[in-house]
Amino acid sequence: MTEAVEQQQRMYWQARWCQQRERTRSRWELCKLAVRLMRGWRSLARERGVSIEYQRTRIQYLDDERARLNDQLGQARAYLDEVVRERAAVRLQLDRAEQRAQEAEAELRGGW
Repeated sequence: MTEAVEQQQRMYWQARWCQQRERTRSRWELCKLAVRLMRGWRSLARERGVSIEYQRTRIQYLDDERARLNDQLGQARAYLDEVVRERAAVRLQLDRAEQRAQEAEAELRGGW
């Protein structure tokens, strides 16, 4: 029975060691892949004559442009809201004027 327990413990530790080795190998493989990707990206950028700094500058420019356009959009929306309010006020005045004209016309008909 002791030998069976010892064998079971050996198998357990061997399995643990294999799992740990696999994890370590997986991490190592991921690191190697990341380095390979980074090198590939840099060499591709060099091939195309595009530097990392240029990409950062371009991203910054695009961010600034997006912010400027968002600002313009906000101003356009505020102006549209103002136009809609003004149109509603003018429409209300027109409706009231039409109503007064109809009332005046009715008085004139009734007064004659």
